[in-house]
Amino acid sequence: KSNGVTPSNYKGHVLFGDQGGGDVRAAITFLDDSTAAAGTTAEIHALIDQEPDQPSGASRGLPVPLRDLLRTLPAGDQVYAALTGGVENLNLPLPREGNLGNIMQALRSVESATLGMNLSKGIDAIAVVNCNTERDAKFVHDLVRGLVGFGRLNTPDNQPDLLKLYDAIQVTQLQAQTKVTADVPQELADKFLDLWLKK
Repeated sequence: KSNGVTPSNYKGHVLFGDQGGGDVRAAITFLDDSTAAAGTTAEIHALIDQEPDQPSGASRGLPVPLRDLLRTLPAGDQVYAALTGGVENLNLPLPREGNLGNIMQALRSVESATLGMNLSKGIDAIAVVNCNTERDAKFVHDLVRGLVGFGRLNTPDNQPDLLKLYDAIQVTQLQAQTKVTADVPQELADKFLDLWLKK
């Protein structure tokens, strides 16, 4: 609201979105105390319109493929996210040219992805990316490993604990799937968060 966004109301749900040409092109709302949904206004309206007792078995209006993906994550995760239908269907204003554009072009091969984080005893995280082909999964695998390696190379000498953080990140590939896991103990997680918040 402080940035000029005017909320709207749809069937008891408050929607926040960007105004463009008189229509809200993208919006976000909270389905309950712990679940946010983002998309076009039409998509959000359709999500709210769904009833939990529909034959599709949708819970809280979540589409079945999205619900099933979320159920693959451990129940104790405090932070979780899932993507179905590919990156292209997010309709994000992503660059089409340059290095970032090339990366996004490759990421269009992503079919689905999940992210789960349990923060009760440090950082216990897992991300799974399913691609169209094994070659695409290898690109995602190499990209993440490259980012981790770049982070290690740029770690200041006076922050050796950050090296332990990067060492806790494991990247594996199995056919068309890439998996990233991190098991960071509480003490190291606290130091990382302290450093990150000071930036």
